Amino acid sequence: MMDGGYPVARKLSIGVISAVLIFASACTSVVEGEPRSDGSAGLPKGSLETLLLPREDFPDGSGSYEVVERPGDDGPRVKPVECNIFVNHDTVPFQQAAAQYEDGALRVDVVVGKGIADSFQTIEEKAGRCGSVKLDLDGIEGTGSVKMEKVTGASVDAMETVFTGGLGMDGEQTVEITIKTLTAHPRGTTVTVKVLHAMEPWTSDNDKLALSLLNKQIDRVQKAP
Repeated sequence: MMDGGYPVARKLSIGVISAVLIFASACTSVVEGEPRSDGSAGLPKGSLETLLLPREDFPDGSGSYEVVERPGDDGPRVKPVECNIFVNHDTVPFQQAAAQYEDGALRVDVVVGKGIADSFQTIEEKAGRCGSVKLDLDGIEGTGSVKMEKVTGASVDAMETVFTGGLGMDGEQTVEITIKTLTAHPRGTTVTVKVLHAMEPWTSDNDKLALSLLNKQIDRVQKAP
């Protein structure tokens, strides 16, 4: 499909990569920095921005890097609503911040939140009810599905979900999207790594990147005061 001489797929890709990203985070009753009853360290002290991975931990090259206090929530509307966490950022009742990296068809968001809203079991149950998902981004519609995948190589217990689908016009899914989300809960926080790849096939390099960033971010949280 063409629009003004440009393929709609290419035209949509800019909006998709900048708008269709996402996070799932959480909430807890643990007071900031307070040791927990089991004797383990409580939530990290200090600002979340200092906990986030620096630019050098992301891929080399010309990709953009930005730290934001509030991850973007301007992605598509999702139905069923509970499936939103696999496509967009859910509002959470605690502090969080994100390091966002973007390079062409690839976008990566690493989010740290001081709390836990959804347990692994809750996320798994939601994923089981999201086998068929509908998207609407300002009239650009799409469909997709969510599935669970096993996490291997994470330094702590972690969960992985994968959204696959697309957005298009006139019933055509012209922009294919894959969103992989890795989630862990070190020290009562929520560490989320989301990797979105649009337009191009998903590769094993994307899997390696997601796992590497997850382990690096977990390590920073565990070593923080």
